[in-house]
Amino acid sequence: MTKRILNAVLLTVGLLLLYFFIAKVGFREVGQILKKANLIYCFLGVSVYICAIAIHSRKWFLWSRILRPGISYKEILPFYLVNSFVGNLTPFKGGEASTPFLFNKFLKVPIGRGFSMVLLDRFSELAVFAVILFGSVFYLLLRGLPNSLVLRLFLVFFVFLIIFLGLILLVLFLQKTTLKVIKIIASLKYFSRFFIFLEKEILQLYSGVAVASKEKIYGKIIGLTILAWVFELGAFYLIFLSVSKPFFLDVLSASAISSAASMAAFIPGGFGVGEISAASVLSLMGYPLVQMAGSMILTRIFLTGVLFISGLFGFFFMKEKITD
Repeated sequence: MTKRILNAVLLTVGLLLLYFFIAKVGFREVGQILKKANLIYCFLGVSVYICAIAIHSRKWFLWSRILRPGISYKEILPFYLVNSFVGNLTPFKGGEASTPFLFNKFLKVPIGRGFSMVLLDRFSELAVFAVILFGSVFYLLLRGLPNSLVLRLFLVFFVFLIIFLGLILLVLFLQKTTLKVIKIIASLKYFSRFFIFLEKEILQLYSGVAVASKEKIYGKIIGLTILAWVFELGAFYLIFLSVSKPFFLDVLSASAISSAASMAAFIPGGFGVGEISAASVLSLMGYPLVQMAGSMILTRIFLTGVLFISGLFGFFFMKEKITD
């Protein structure tokens, strides 16, 4: 209940930020931009975004086929769609932590192995994104944005990413240390039941990591992750083309800063923070703020709409796997 209240509060804060930002830019002006938008580009962006979702879900299929032989792509796809939808409704995609429990309930995958899949996939996503963010910051410096502003953004977001990646690495690869900490906490009276359960599932997690390592699919995973990001950023760019004609690398760098700001703010889906940061960065590059604000609102409507609809389809098509 507390988490739901916190999510609701943070989402409300994000929506208020978005409201005040549009009010500052001008509701009438933004409305005129939305009316004049070329929807053909928006629907092309949706098509490209669906391709990005398909690539992401293909990665999940590769992970799941290793951790639970016999699972088909048709069986794993609904779980990815639900995971993506729920993740975007919670701060820093914390809702993805529920996915291993869905794996356990419907596909009979041990919870720990499910977590190994989610953690490995999240690590690959953040590793590629860190490279994109680094390149975007370097590009913004070359583009002539104020050095102090860009470097400040870089330090906040990049250090935040490195800390999170470091925590994942600690859990994934420092098995003895992690288990030792869990056993110490499990020896305490009030935490013993939960941490005994956690120790068992952590062992399953390391078992899943070991199996994935033997299969040597990390190269394929990174390749698919890069390809998915290309399609995702391409979807953003196409929607921007519905309003104006910005340079692709400008949109790419602003989108990277926007994604980093959304993660650092812990607001579900980055509502408000994403729109303000991307539109502001593009405005500093010389683009009209009202056009950039309109483009970000269209991006939110169309791409978040795709996540919402696909997530509902995922919930509907999740089925329990019948074991022999």
